[in-house]
Amino acid sequence: MTLQATLAFVVIYAALQLAFFVPFASADEHNPKQAAPLARQLVSLSKIGELATVMAPGVRAGRKHYPFSTPEYVSDECPSSGSPLLYLVTWGTHARNVRASPHASVSFRHPNFTLTPPDSRGELDEARVSLLGDLVRVEGDDEIKKAQECFFARHPDAKEFPHHSAFYRLEVQDVRWIGGFGDRHFNGWIPADLYLDNPQGSALQMQGNGLKRRGKRSRID
Repeated sequence: MTLQATLAFVVIYAALQLAFFVPFASADEHNPKQAAPLARQLVSLSKIGELATVMAPGVRAGRKHYPFSTPEYVSDECPSSGSPLLYLVTWGTHARNVRASPHASVSFRHPNFTLTPPDSRGELDEARVSLLGDLVRVEGDDEIKKAQECFFARHPDAKEFPHHSAFYRLEVQDVRWIGGFGDRHFNGWIPADLYLDNPQGSALQMQGNGLKRRGKRSRID
């Protein structure tokens, strides 16, 4: 392939990607009720989340109660519940932390953080959400089987992890939503019951690797 052909391919590919990544937060949400379905949708469509746990005694000298976070594979439950599943190495730092204290958070960000659309005012004007709660190990053969089927459908490579891992579910107790800059979006807390009882935002759908609004952009009430 010539240099010109390669450049043309890159330009066309980028244009197609931008067409699919219509800003998720363009709904101009202004309150928890409007933000709740967007939060559910963002969690449901995410494959990576930032897991934060509290450092347990003995994990690292002098670091007890420090926050510890890493990006991890995540999957919404099947059917969607808004409570993300994680698959953690049982002797890893997060699992050791959780055995001492289950308190954790998982944060998600819209894909526009890495591919900002033309009408965006920058990465920080794109949606992100943090779920706070307790990380609880999935127990029981039936529950573990359900978690396996759901999680491995989203992350087939996780079947081949070389280390002993276990499934954990974040039992959501509070939700912090940041829709973007505050002049146009809601930034604040969403009660857990409002988030959990809210179906996924019906105005949004998965398109390619991004999020696309059906029809014209409109405010979600």
